[in-house]
Amino acid sequence: MRYDFQGTDMRQDFTNLAPGWYTIAVHEVREGRTREGEPRWGLKLLVAEGAYTGRYAAWDGMVWSERGARRTRQVLEALGVDASGVVDIEPSALLGRTADVQLAPEEYEHPVTGRVERRNRVTYDGWASAGSARAALAGAGAAGSVDGWGGEGESCAHECPADGSDPAPF
Repeated sequence: MRYDFQGTDMRQDFTNLAPGWYTIAVHEVREGRTREGEPRWGLKLLVAEGAYTGRYAAWDGMVWSERGARRTRQVLEALGVDASGVVDIEPSALLGRTADVQLAPEEYEHPVTGRVERRNRVTYDGWASAGSARAALAGAGAAGSVDGWGGEGESCAHECPADGSDPAPF
């Protein structure tokens, strides 16, 4: 066999949703630590409404530290948790909770393979109460679904494997 691989794009594209706002549900919470040793929860998010219901959306994280407090509070409040004072919560309390998140693609170099991977991520300020992003977009005259693609949008063939071996960064 002779084949010319010159010009082959070696990037791996794991984005399966167009950039935009989606209503998600927390499907899994993984406890861990940052490189600095701070407690961190990784959240696996699945689309909860619309044409893409059940589809993997992204992994996102909450860091339980002074530096991460602002965003962690934003995430908790978007998920319907009162974070106006002291919060005493277990990871399992987030399972099934819904919110609106803004997804955007992100590229990074895999630390082991050196290949460039592209995945969806939740933008830094991309958390809102479920339904609030849809209402804001409708008020601004946006048509169709929250993600801007409606029910006829394209779909990338890259789905998370059903066997649970999804490439989770947490």
